[in-house]
Amino acid sequence: MTPSSLQELGASLLSEVRVPAAALLWMALAPDRTWTLVLAEASGFPRNDSQSVQETLDRMCQSDFARFKEPFYTVEPGYLPLILQPYLKSPDQFAVLRETLIAAGRALLEHAEMLSPAAARWARLAAAAANFEAAAVLDRIVEESGSDTAAILTWIETARPLAALLARGLDNSLDLAIRRAAQRTEMLQRAKADREHLHSFLEREEQLAAVGRLLPDEKNWALHLIGTGGVGKTMLVRYVASDYAARNNLITARIDFDYLNADYPRLAPGLLLWSFIQELQVYDSTGAARSSFKSAGDLIDKLHQRLASEQIGRAHV
Repeated sequence: MTPSSLQELGASLLSEVRVPAAALLWMALAPDRTWTLVLAEASGFPRNDSQSVQETLDRMCQSDFARFKEPFYTVEPGYLPLILQPYLKSPDQFAVLRETLIAAGRALLEHAEMLSPAAARWARLAAAAANFEAAAVLDRIVEESGSDTAAILTWIETARPLAALLARGLDNSLDLAIRRAAQRTEMLQRAKADREHLHSFLEREEQLAAVGRLLPDEKNWALHLIGTGGVGKTMLVRYVASDYAARNNLITARIDFDYLNADYPRLAPGLLLWSFIQELQVYDSTGAARSSFKSAGDLIDKLHQRLASEQIGRAHV
């Protein structure tokens, strides 16, 4: 079905259901198993003056836009494109969608005690979109979660649909925050594995003394370990990243060349720096260095695009 035919079908069905467009959006945007009649009435669910909230919800069910399974009203997944598509055509229409999203989030937050954990998480992020602060809220929550990877992952799961929607309005900040959160969980899981491995770490004084001389000097921004397999390179890196750095209040980024893309360095020489960016930006909880990270990432992307184009050009010669 083309976007135009989808739009025509959506307009036809929306005229038949005879409920406010905002009511369909509130139903469509919130997570499943959010709306009960009691919650809808308490939060000011959109309705026509001639309808009660229950009549509005029932009319949506009668028109097959929603279904009722005690005690929840939930949008039918197949109708989501019909409901959302009209708002994705222009910036002005998307602004209406965004304002409705914010209104629903705020209304739900006022009755947080009635919400499921998933709905409460969604409402907090949706309400924060008012000042383009959803990404900052997620960053703060991830920071407050500490080493609780399970908690971080639940927030990532909640944020993904919101991030995809906001990106349609050219706001990808929440998506970037999700990436930072995912990177943090990977680092936490790696740190846990490192601690387990370090039970068998054999300290070598000459190695630790060399690290102690090199790391405090700010000019030595990278420590590159080279050696044959089995001499203890990975174990030393684990020690530096999880033990030494913590005791000396250092921020570290760790790159394993075995896991770099095969295009490095010939086709993607910036991949090493890009990997450092991905690790270091996790520590930028205030966003102070975000623009610098983005600028560096954009330059690396442009470099790789140019090299890829040159490679294609040589292949055609």
